Amino acid sequence: MEKINEFLRPRIPNDLLGEYGSITLEKINHPPITLDITNNSEVCHLSAPVASIPEINAIPLLWSALELNSLSYGNHECWIAKNHEEETLFVCRNLFIPELDTNNFNQALDEFFEIASGMRNALSIDMDNSSLQ
Repeated sequence: MEKINEFLRPRIPNDLLGEYGSITLEKINHPPITLDITNNSEVCHLSAPVASIPEINAIPLLWSALELNSLSYGNHECWIAKNHEEETLFVCRNLFIPELDTNNFNQALDEFFEIASGMRNALSIDMDNSSLQ
């Protein structure tokens, strides 16, 4: 976790991961990104909410998410996951900590902010189009 705190210092001067190994970062006009690291893990897990699953007629959203998952975001090592408790879709990505330095870590975060925004926008457009049919 200390290495990730070191990478975060250019963005935020405090050690934010602390003992829980989790922090949420925010950027204007983007979904918040949560970073999670379990103790002694070599993986930093990124996740960001991209869509709420509607109670009625969720199938179009789920099909759109599967399509985005397989066609658009696989080349960025991202995938879509469903949070059952919140009924929300999240975009996720794992970063292998030993391969990171401050520059490529922060570049990966910025890229993930953009991916999450793009996916959120694509899913909301798909939902708007499906509700018109």
